[in-house]
Amino acid sequence: MDHPAAEAFAQRWVADWNSGDLDRILEHYDEAVQLTSATARRLGASTTGTVTGRAALAAYFRTGLDRAPDLSFDLLAVFAGIGGLTVVYRNHGRQLCAETMLVTDGVVHTAHVHYAPEGPRP
Repeated sequence: MDHPAAEAFAQRWVADWNSGDLDRILEHYDEAVQLTSATARRLGASTTGTVTGRAALAAYFRTGLDRAPDLSFDLLAVFAGIGGLTVVYRNHGRQLCAETMLVTDGVVHTAHVHYAPEGPRP
């Protein structure tokens, strides 16, 4: 993925998350997506932290949106790579996050979310 494509994808992805519209968010993900996140484990979406399939992802995201109605992301950086991108953002709690997404045909098939320690950081 070249940098302009990665930047455009990240801008849409953040805008759709910030809309709070689950259908818009899910459009970014493949039917057989695998997303790994400590938050998925914390919210009970998966004992391993890996959520598989768009239906399971929808349930996990719905739980997150319901528990954090003020959920929003501030895009800080986008890194382009072969077959994907990494998006660095601050969430609604000001926690620094990095999400690496592997993309095929414009949709995410694999994602790994990483978090800085809780709380604001410079």
